[in-house]
Amino acid sequence: MKNTTSVTVVGLGYVGLPLALASAEELPTMGLDIDRSRIEELLAGVDRNREVPESIIKSSAVSFTIDDSCVSKPRPGEKAQEAGTGEHTAEEDSFPDASRAYPAI
Repeated sequence: MKNTTSVTVVGLGYVGLPLALASAEELPTMGLDIDRSRIEELLAGVDRNREVPESIIKSSAVSFTIDDSCVSKPRPGEKAQEAGTGEHTAEEDSFPDASRAYPAI
């Protein structure tokens, strides 16, 4: 069976960028940030925090994006503010969903 595991790192600051770069060494990785200028800088190999050299950013396999379609959205019957917390309004959704209960995963 083919492994379809991938990683999305939300927020590419001083923690998220190195995490995304390290993850990309082993798994397909998407780096998401809501700051368009941050993504443009990273696509050019520039880390405004001066923590990661240009050569490492440019040679990485991270797909940098501002497209948040990869992030959890509210489920039917779930209020927008509850998405991402592991709390669900529907009775059949009473179990915790790790991808929502622990956003850093």
